[in-house]
This record gives sequence, C-alpha cells and structure tokens, in this order.
Amino acid sequence: MVWLYIALFMVALVLGILDVPQWMFLLIFIPFASGILYLTIYPVVLSRDIDKVMSFLMKSKHPHYQFTYYFFNGELNEAEREIPKIRSKQIKTVDEIILLTRQGDFASAKKLLPALKDSVYKWYYGAMIAIHEGEQSEYKHYKRSVKDKTYLTFLDIEEKIREGKKSEALAMVEEQMKKLRGVKLLSAIHYKKEIIGR
Repeated sequence: MVWLYIALFMVALVLGILDVPQWMFLLIFIPFASGILYLTIYPVVLSRDIDKVMSFLMKSKHPHYQFTYYFFNGELNEAEREIPKIRSKQIKTVDEIILLTRQGDFASAKKLLPALKDSVYKWYYGAMIAIHEGEQSEYKHYKRSVKDKTYLTFLDIEEKIREGKKSEALAMVEEQMKKLRGVKLLSAIHYKKEIIGR
C-alpha cells in the first residue's frame, strides 16, 4: 500500500516539474485515490466473500481490524490485547463494550456507554445491554433512537429469542445475511452461530 503513496508522490513531482496543467494531474490523481480507497475500504464494507474479509482483517495492521479479526475467530484474549493500541477513543470504547457484552459482563459494558457520543453504536449496545438485563423501558428508549435497519433487525431477532422463537430468529438472521456485506455480514454469521449455541 505504501508503494501507491510513493508512486503518487513521484508522479506529482514529475508533473509539477514539467508544469503540467491541473486537469492532467487530476486525471492521474483520481485513479490513484480510487485505488487506495478500493484497497482500504472495499473488503470491509462491500465484499460478500467472507474469506476475503477475514483475510483483509488478518493482514491489516490497524488495531481495530485486528480486534475484529480476533473477535470473530473467538480469540477473545488476543482481541483484548488489541484494544489499548487503538488510538480513537470512540472506537476503543465500542470495542471494549463489544468484548464485555460477549463475555457477559453487561454491568461493566453499561458503565462505558456514557463515554460514547450519541451514535448508532451507543443506542444499539445500550438496547442490547438493557434487553439482557431485563430493563424493558430502557431497552425501548435506546431502540427508538436506532435508525440503522441492520441493527434494528438484530434487536428484533434478540426479542424473538427472548420470546422463545429461536427458529423465527434464525430465519430472520438468514434473511438478513442475504442483504449484508463486509463486516456486517460477518457479524450476522457470528450472531447466527451464537444463536445456535444458546
């Protein structure tokens, strides 16, 4: 990936020395920028091939992606070791909440919620923690704020499980998996395995 930045720098330097018009520079810059975005974002957001997503996460040097890789492989101790390396406070907090909810420590996860900015993650995990703790009014409060259809469906699936309708919940996950891509698809696959294991 570094070679793309070096190549872009070299091309920009040569074009600058030759005093090439700006539109020519843009003709070169736009494909380079597109290539960089494709290599860094496509597997995580748009890929339907789970092996490609996992391979990308495994090879990535970004601590959040490493956390995600270890988490979905069930290596929770390794995932926990990646959290302190994450620079963004919001991503670090979200990853801590994900790990704590997976470990069943909902009380500790709940204490971290106020550290999150108002976002889909705060509302979704707040609702998920509340439903596990049996706090129905708090659950409804958080669920009302969730606008992302995927997360709303996951909450509906959790409700079905609580009602004892495990087969309906699995059918909903299967239906959801047809629509999802990237890490969200990986989450749905992981969630399905978790439901089956309950």
